[in-house]
Amino acid sequence: MNSPGLRRNRLILITFFLMLSASLPCISQVYVEGVNINDLPVTFVHLNPGPGPWLDTRVYVRANYGQVEPGLKNFWITDEYGKRVLFNSEVDALNHMASNGWKYLESMILPDEDFTEKIYVFERIPDEEKLVSKVRGSITHKCFGFIKE
Repeated sequence: MNSPGLRRNRLILITFFLMLSASLPCISQVYVEGVNINDLPVTFVHLNPGPGPWLDTRVYVRANYGQVEPGLKNFWITDEYGKRVLFNSEVDALNHMASNGWKYLESMILPDEDFTEKIYVFERIPDEEKLVSKVRGSITHKCFGFIKE
């Protein structure tokens, strides 16, 4: 049977692990062609959404972080294995960046004769801002980008 002492020890252990996990920084993983750009010395990145599969409303997203672009290669946001990520919408891609340590700065529409191109610009959130902060007794992660002080 569960004694009161055993229950209390479980509660203390669970509380300890929750506090430990809340004190860790957010783990950021944004891959472009299989390379985690959060491991690179990159401050800014711009996203350019493109159409998904034929007759599908979802989108693929290209990312430019200043890399050399050989030929006509597209640098798609991928998983860690290099497989393109298919986002439900452009906003889904923006949320992906915000939840992985990037702050939305601005968007632009670049008109052309043949098509209109949308670009979303993000800035890396500094590591010290990604750390968990305690605000009025509640724990708040700043890595989501929508939390203001």
